Amino acid sequence: MKKKSKDLDPRLKMSRMTDWDNVPIYAGMHFLLKVSLFLSLTSGVSLTGLSHGRYSSSYLFPIHSERKSNTVMSDHVTPFTVDQIGYRSVRFSSKGIFDTHKDQMVDPYAATKIPKEHQVQGFQFWPQEKGKFPSIVLLHGKWGLTPDSKDLAMRLACEGYVVIVPNLYGRQGGMVTANAEIADALSERIDLTTVLQDVNASCEFLNANLPEDPTMEFTLRNAHAAVGLGLGGTVAILFALKRKRLRAAVSFYGKLPDPLDSIRNMYCPLLYHAAESDDTVTAEELAQLTKVAQESGKTVEIRQYSGTSNGFCDQVQPDLYNESAAKQAWDATIAFLKKQLPV
Repeated sequence: MKKKSKDLDPRLKMSRMTDWDNVPIYAGMHFLLKVSLFLSLTSGVSLTGLSHGRYSSSYLFPIHSERKSNTVMSDHVTPFTVDQIGYRSVRFSSKGIFDTHKDQMVDPYAATKIPKEHQVQGFQFWPQEKGKFPSIVLLHGKWGLTPDSKDLAMRLACEGYVVIVPNLYGRQGGMVTANAEIADALSERIDLTTVLQDVNASCEFLNANLPEDPTMEFTLRNAHAAVGLGLGGTVAILFALKRKRLRAAVSFYGKLPDPLDSIRNMYCPLLYHAAESDDTVTAEELAQLTKVAQESGKTVEIRQYSGTSNGFCDQVQPDLYNESAAKQAWDATIAFLKKQLPV
C-alpha cells in the first residue's frame, strides 16, 4: 500500500499542476537573471517582467548610479555602479557553522559528503572594490525570492553593502509565485523558528565569508542589518529580538510581535514603514509600539505614508503599488542604514 504523504494545502497542489504561468522565474535560470538584472538597472527593461506580464519596467525603488538611467526619479547618486557589483548564488548550512578551505583540504570526502542539516540557498551581491563592507540580510515578501527582491539587493549593494538574500521558502521547496492565494498559503505554512535560524545562519555565513588570503576579505564581521518587506518585514522585527549583534532592522509593513512588550528586548534600532490602511497593523498598535519603545529606551522610528495600503512598495500588486511612497520609503531606508551601519 502506498504511503500517504503529508497533507498539502490544496492551493499549493493546484499550483503544481496548473498555475506555472504565474511564476515569474524558474529555478536554474541564473544566466537569464543576470542579464535581466543588468538590463533592468541600466536601461529600464525587465526581461522577467516582459515575459510574464507581472512586473512593470519601472523600478520597485529608484536607483541612480553614475550610469545613466532612462527614468530619472531621484538626484541620489550611489557610490558604486552596477558594473562594480559582483553576484553569485550561495548555499550553506543552516547550523551557521562552516568548514574552512583548509578543513576541506584534509577531508578526503569533502567533495562527496552529503550534509544532514538543511542547506540555506540564496543570492549574494557585493561591491567588487578593495575594502571591507558592512552587510545586509534582505528578507523577501510572501511571493518568494522574486526578481524584484534581487533587483533590490543589487541596489543596496550599489550603496556599498554586501547583501545576501536567503530563500525563506527553502524548506518548502523554494517556490516563487505571483498568485496571491498561493503566496498566502506559503506564508501561512512557514515555520518562523526555523526561518529565524536560517537568517541567523546567513549572518554567520557573512562572518565566515572570508577567503584564506586576508587581503581579499570584503565583509566586516558582525556589521549586519536586516531589511524585509511584508513577510520579510515580520521576520526582520523578530530577528531584531533574537540577534544581539544586529546593528539595525528595517520593516516594510511587517506584522508587529505579539506581545508588543517584547520590543523591550530588541537589540537594535528599528525603522518601521507603515501603510495608512492596513488590516494587519492598527493605529492603536503603532501607538503602543511607540509607547513601549520610549518607556524601554529603544530606538523605533515609524513612518506612515498617506493614501497607501499594505504592499505599497510591491509591484506584484499593481493596484496597491505607490511609486511616490515607495521612493520616500527607500530614501528614508538608505538614510537610516547609513546612520546605523555606515559604509
